[in-house]
Amino acid sequence: SFSSSSLMEKTKPAFSFLNKNKADSDSDGWVTAEFKQIESGVRVNHGRFGEGTVLRTEVVAGDKRAIVDFGPLGEKTLILKFAKLKIKKD
Repeated sequence: SFSSSSLMEKTKPAFSFLNKNKADSDSDGWVTAEFKQIESGVRVNHGRFGEGTVLRTEVVAGDKRAIVDFGPLGEKTLILKFAKLKIKKD
């Protein structure tokens, strides 16, 4: 007979590749930053804007934000809980 539990055991979620943890680091030496590590002067890497320098941080409506200078792209204000910034591994 057919049971949904046996089907679930035999199949993998369609997007299981999204759940793989890359140990929060890349081969190029950048690691996922924690909120407390983001402060003025820290070099960061953003997936879309590239490398930049944190100019200052602020809290607005309970969200910690970083104002980052991305050189030719200019200054960007990023909400840290969404930004997924990385910092250079020591």
